[in-house]
Amino acid sequence: MNNLPFRLKMLRKSFKMTQAEVAQKIGVTRPAYTSYETGKREPAYENLISLAELFEVSTDYLLGKQSSNVAIEKKLREKTDAIAIHIGDEITDEEMKEILTFIDFIKHRDGDRSN
Repeated sequence: MNNLPFRLKMLRKSFKMTQAEVAQKIGVTRPAYTSYETGKREPAYENLISLAELFEVSTDYLLGKQSSNVAIEKKLREKTDAIAIHIGDEITDEEMKEILTFIDFIKHRDGDRSN
């Protein structure tokens, strides 16, 4: 299974970027970048490196050879810390996961209507 299209879209959305913004930053056209996200084309080696640098991940992560993403794990820890400050320490890890899942759902509910 080719993980690249899924991971590119997920990372782009987590960075709150449009396809055009990503394309501009890595030096390709928007249609070229869109073809990476849809799996119609694979990026050239140089573009793969640019994407990894832009999204702060390894090329192995983008290609599905590595399952963990340090940048996403860091953002998750930051979100968890921010929520804990507002709610207090009385919540369990399971409750925190549910809260984060719900927040992610709300954020992406409206975001899926564009790009």
